[in-house]
Amino acid sequence: MKRISAWAEERTPPVAATIAMLVGVMAYSLLGHLVVHTGGPGLVAPGDLLSMANSTWAMLHGQFSHIYVRNGALTSPPAFEVLLVPIMALGQQVGLAPHLHAAGVPLSMWLVLGPSAVIVASSVLFALDAVARHWQL
Repeated sequence: MKRISAWAEERTPPVAATIAMLVGVMAYSLLGHLVVHTGGPGLVAPGDLLSMANSTWAMLHGQFSHIYVRNGALTSPPAFEVLLVPIMALGQQVGLAPHLHAAGVPLSMWLVLGPSAVIVASSVLFALDAVARHWQL
């Protein structure tokens, strides 16, 4: 635990920015329709991420012909879908809703997928922090 604490203390700016992004993104995605859009309850999530999640779901279950479906979008390199496979498998194992476009508020798989996407995206912050430390900024 000391090693993790020392690591987090040394990298306070990217850790704090990641936590702020995580809280902000999840709050907006879950409460955005109610607060910002003044509509009924619903999930505000990017369509390309949901499309990747559907491709990942198909990949997880060996339905490779469903990855490139009509009106589907492969918006990233397939490596991101491969990265999401264990995350979706974890969500399935704990009993979260498998269909991302199904009705229901909030969609429970988003509670695993949303934070995972933010954490993957925040890796850039840690890389920039390492470069800034190397250049002694």
